[in-house]
Amino acid sequence: MLLLPPRRRQLPLWCPPPNETPRLAAMHSLVVNYDLHKFHSPEYVQFLKRVSPANAEQFESFFHKFNIGEDCPVFDGIFEFCSLYTGGSLEGAMR
Repeated sequence: MLLLPPRRRQLPLWCPPPNETPRLAAMHSLVVNYDLHKFHSPEYVQFLKRVSPANAEQFESFFHKFNIGEDCPVFDGIFEFCSLYTGGSLEGAMR
């Protein structure tokens, strides 16, 4: 049984998209100025944007090159996931 205090603090479940925050501009500036955007090839970024479990067979020729397999499988939302954890890492590094 879950007991909650009578006056609990309500928190919003919605956050503005990252592109609406001033920190995104600062992060983007750091990424570009330190050439971090050159870490992954445009080909790899496009691969992540386009691949999904539904179309993975079409991209199998890239799996070895991009280290995709049993330990690192393709999953729905892979590009969004990678973008979020990369952005989180950059944000953490800035602090």
